[in-house]
Amino acid sequence: MNCEFCQRECKSEIAYRSHKSLCPKNPNRKQPSYGTKGKPSWNKGLVGDPRCSQVGQEGKPHSEETKLKLSKIAKERKLGGYRPGAGRSKKFKVVDSYGNEACLQSTYELKCSEILNGLNIKWTRPSPLRYDDKLYYPDFYLPEFDLYLDPKNDYLIGLDKEKIDKVMQQNGVKVIMVPEGTLNNTGLAQLVRAIA
Repeated sequence: MNCEFCQRECKSEIAYRSHKSLCPKNPNRKQPSYGTKGKPSWNKGLVGDPRCSQVGQEGKPHSEETKLKLSKIAKERKLGGYRPGAGRSKKFKVVDSYGNEACLQSTYELKCSEILNGLNIKWTRPSPLRYDDKLYYPDFYLPEFDLYLDPKNDYLIGLDKEKIDKVMQQNGVKVIMVPEGTLNNTGLAQLVRAIA
């Protein structure tokens, strides 16, 4: 059988029907659901459309004022921003040295809080610090030493070194990344006292 639109030879009735429904010369053809010829994405042609969150009405990036306004709306609707207890990691509810409930988001943080409590070092969950128009959320703040602690595994310490350096430089603070091997009474106590 030959296709009535492009005259391609098809070996069976099934092959003929399949080809005919997708034939590029068929004006009523179905769009395949794969590759670049498939169904267009939901936002195709929406550059400049208010539903597309990356750009404003004229297809230009949003102004800082508009970004802040949209961020506020998203947070009010609980669509964005930092939310304690969010995410997939295991959460641990504990009480800091000042009686405030804190949500710790890793076993490293939990172990660090237990060690700090055992050493009678006061700690709290700090407010975020700004760097390069981004927010950094340190895990612990030690007011007696004016020091931030961030317990991490060795891999994350390597990844976050540049970010931590920027945070310290731009905020004038001290941040210590506490490696896994230092998460014990003597190691953490020596580390804090040496830096402070």
